[in-house]
Amino acid sequence: MKNLKFNLLYVALIVGLIISCDNDDNPNPQPEPESSCIPANLQTNMIAFYPFSGGSINDFSGNNYNLSNPTTATPAQDRNGNANCAFSFDAANGEFLTSTNSAFINGFDNQPFSVSLWFKAEGTRSGGIYEQLIGRDTGLHCPDTYGQWSVGLYDCRNSVFGINDYSLWGDGYPNFYGDTDCANDPSTNVWHHLVVTSDGTPGGTMMYIDGLPTSHSPNTGCSNPQGTSDIGDLFLGKEYTGLLDDVVLFSQTLTQSEVTQLYELAPCCL
Repeated sequence: MKNLKFNLLYVALIVGLIISCDNDDNPNPQPEPESSCIPANLQTNMIAFYPFSGGSINDFSGNNYNLSNPTTATPAQDRNGNANCAFSFDAANGEFLTSTNSAFINGFDNQPFSVSLWFKAEGTRSGGIYEQLIGRDTGLHCPDTYGQWSVGLYDCRNSVFGINDYSLWGDGYPNFYGDTDCANDPSTNVWHHLVVTSDGTPGGTMMYIDGLPTSHSPNTGCSNPQGTSDIGDLFLGKEYTGLLDDVVLFSQTLTQSEVTQLYELAPCCL
């Protein structure tokens, strides 16, 4: 009987060592949640978080909604100069990040959600070009939206949020509308914090740029509205030339005080 117990213990130890070695050899371990980067009061409703720490495109919320990079998009310096803690995109090279398993963003047309991100547009783009910072992509359509919903830069890089057949512009619009040479481009080569919120109703949107709410109201009036189907993949940086950092999706409508919290955070580079 003693020999049997000894043999069972020996087998258990060997199995444990094998499992331990397999875990040590895993080249793509799942990231631990970076709870220190997001205020505790916002962590409960955090859907996904992409801080790009160490050049990673994994989701650091703990939900494992990781991105993939089928292009040559590369890690870059963040707004504090930390290497490999933001991501760089070049529209000329067709660069973007994506998630083809996008069920985790289903229902955004009728449920509260918010997106917070930092962007730094680079170079000069001509008027009429839509640069998608983040969105569920099935192509550009009226009103000023890429797919089901999108957050982007349009008409000389004015910020715009489109969803539910409505679009909401930042305060640069319509001052720069039709400025096809984009000589007065307000966004180029400067880091900006951008937050958009939706309460799940048509036109129930808000936009905040660098911590402050914009003054424009949502508008519609399309002859070919997109509708509200949950279709398309999640894309970041499509047709965009510049940098993105600290991209966060929430299943809640952020308040002004919560937006201020996010705006005042240091870059997440751990």
